[in-house]
Amino acid sequence: MMTCEECGEYGHSSERCPEEAKALDYARKEGWIPPSNYRQQQFTAGSAIRMSFLSRIQLKDFMEEQAKINKDTHSKFKVVDKVLESIDGKITTVGSSNQQLMGMMKILENQLSRLAEHLPNKNEGKLPDSHASKESLKASYYRIRERD
Repeated sequence: MMTCEECGEYGHSSERCPEEAKALDYARKEGWIPPSNYRQQQFTAGSAIRMSFLSRIQLKDFMEEQAKINKDTHSKFKVVDKVLESIDGKITTVGSSNQQLMGMMKILENQLSRLAEHLPNKNEGKLPDSHASKESLKASYYRIRERD
């Protein structure tokens, strides 16, 4: 009899290790399907442990890389937030400036309309423009003659 290289027990070889059979049965119950070249590869408890260890190392590397990506993304979002806050402040400033300008324009409009009310009508006592029709010129002529 010999000692098993996989589990370390006495009385069987690594090819007939019950621990390996248990691990294989468990894997199959969980839905693991052996690859097509499974017969060529020797699946043992030791190889399963090595594969598990390698998977954990890969997962750890993946998680560390993902943490770096997340940190970088977070810092970029902070920069974008600051830019957007700056733009929002500038838009607010422009909006209030526009409201002030509109208020000033309304005041100027009111002042101009008041000034226009106080100005004399320039067309009183004058002949119509040269663009006037012959009929309006004749009517103006007769009105002026009637006054005299």
